[in-house]
Amino acid sequence: MYGRKLQGQTDTNLNINGIEQAKQISEILKNEKIDIIISSPLKRAKKTAEIINEKINVPLEINNGIIERNYGELEGKGRQEINFENLWDDEKCKQYDSVESAQDFYTRVFKSVDDIKEKHKDKNVLLVTHGGVGAPIDSYFKNQSYRESLKENRAEILKNCQFRKYEI
Repeated sequence: MYGRKLQGQTDTNLNINGIEQAKQISEILKNEKIDIIISSPLKRAKKTAEIINEKINVPLEINNGIIERNYGELEGKGRQEINFENLWDDEKCKQYDSVESAQDFYTRVFKSVDDIKEKHKDKNVLLVTHGGVGAPIDSYFKNQSYRESLKENRAEILKNCQFRKYEI
């Protein structure tokens, strides 16, 4: 959500508040052992990664697989205009031609995490991505299927500049 509107893959700049949040999290993360930062290509995530990397100075890689879910025609609409429950029910979501299904979204993120694990074995990786991507990543590391995840923890969306640690 951006200003109480569904943002999805709309490529907006990081605002002043986001820049301040990125600076704050960079102070916390400078004490973590991080070997590489992998960021979504969207400007708001990439700028956050760059701000963090000013403190830790490691390679920065862009990964299209961890981009936010594509909400298509619904991007830019407010909460009062969208039934959010429909977005997580693939049958109901079919009414929107341009919206990435929840199952496709989870599959994309799971594959990306598999690829990152394979490519960066034995490294501490910081993913800089989006709130909605936090749910499938959390499910991945809990070894939950797409269906189990939607039943149990769909609300596990990350807040701005929140981070979680996972061990492989």
